[in-house]
Amino acid sequence: IVLGLLRRDDTWPTAAGNLAAATSVVARSLRGDDWLGRSGPDEFAVLLRGTAHDAEVAATRLATTITELRIPGLGASAGVVALEEGTPAAETMRRATLSLQTARAQGAGSVIRYRGTR
Repeated sequence: IVLGLLRRDDTWPTAAGNLAAATSVVARSLRGDDWLGRSGPDEFAVLLRGTAHDAEVAATRLATTITELRIPGLGASAGVVALEEGTPAAETMRRATLSLQTARAQGAGSVIRYRGTR
């Protein structure tokens, strides 16, 4: 999962307090064997064990939870991709980021799973 924060005014960096609140919510929502990292200034990379469907469910929960923080103008969207044997990490991240860009265009709460070959 690549989870991206959305703001109404994206000309300014996300306030440190808002980023800390979002990070805390995401970290508390994951299981002990899940992995969380930052993949950009307003993005989190989350690696989960399970199926792509499981990741879609988790991504939807994470995006909803960030929206429920009730921080004015802050929401989240996500791109989901399944790990495939033989696919380089850079290609996996490219696919997840492409899916995130599409989800962001649809608005807060959107989750897009990569299903193509682009």
